[in-house]
This record gives sequence, C-alpha cells and structure tokens, in this order.
Amino acid sequence: SDDSTYRTIDVKGWKNEGLALSLSGIVPGAGHLYVGERSGWAYVLGEALGWYGRWQAKKRGDDAEKLAAAAVGDPTTANAPWSFERYAAATGDNAEQLRVLWDKDREAFYELLSSDSRYRSGFGGSDQQLAYENFHDTHEFSQKRYRQARYAEIALWANHVISAFDALRAARLHKM
Repeated sequence: SDDSTYRTIDVKGWKNEGLALSLSGIVPGAGHLYVGERSGWAYVLGEALGWYGRWQAKKRGDDAEKLAAAAVGDPTTANAPWSFERYAAATGDNAEQLRVLWDKDREAFYELLSSDSRYRSGFGGSDQQLAYENFHDTHEFSQKRYRQARYAEIALWANHVISAFDALRAARLHKM
C-alpha cells in the first residue's frame, strides 16, 4: 500500500539464488555461469570427464564380461569350454544347483565359478588350470571396471550437489 514503509527497489545485476542453485543442480556449473562466475566451466568440465570416465569403465567391463562368458560358453553342451557334464564326471556332483543358477542368474553363476577354484574341473582341454585362470582374471577385470563405473556415478552426483551449493554461495556473494 502507499502508506507502507517498505519499497521494492530493482538492483541492477541481481541474481536469483534459487535459480542459481537449481541450474547447477541440474547441470553442474550452469548456476555459476548464470551468476557470472567463470569457475562454472570447471564444474562443466568435471561433469563431462565424469560421464566419459563412467562410459569407458562400463564399456571395458562389458567387453571383459563378454570375454569371460565366452571362456565358459554354454555349459549345457558337452563341447563348451566349461560344461556341467564334464564337471559332474570329474567330481561326482550332479551340479543341479549350478544348473539352476545358470538358468536364473548368469552373473551369479560366473561369480561363483570365478570365486571358487573347485569348479575348474568343469573346464576342458589339456590345461584346465590355464583356462580357469584366464576366465577368473577376465571376470575379475570386468568387476573392477564395473566398480570404477559406480565410483564415477557417485562422483557425478557429488559434482551436482557441490556445484549447486557453490552456485548458491556465488549468488549470495554476487548480491553483496
């Protein structure tokens, strides 16, 4: 009202704190650039490098996992690199639980084969030990790459949060 002691004053260059926070929460660095801070480019670069690193680690993990799967083959066939039939003949175990695991969860099946050396007797060929070690090493490599991809995802989320609150800080400093 006209009798109020409060007046609205337009301040040139004023930046909205909430908008800066939101922009950097969605695209790290965008809030900084909105406020006029060049440091936003560091967050943008960090985001791009994080996505590239995640993509590379995931791709390498997928490639290694395909190699590990090829090292085992289809264990339901007798001529596969690793077979239920060969394992059962060598150990006397009918491998029924392994068959169920193969049908339900291939990743868990590969993890079990990789983590327990007693399953090496299911590998065929003249050098079962070498076949098992190649599979084990390839599977372990894939799991390390998948862990790296998850770490990159965590770093990307951290980049969003840190960038958002830093943009809020920058907007508040800009108003002073």
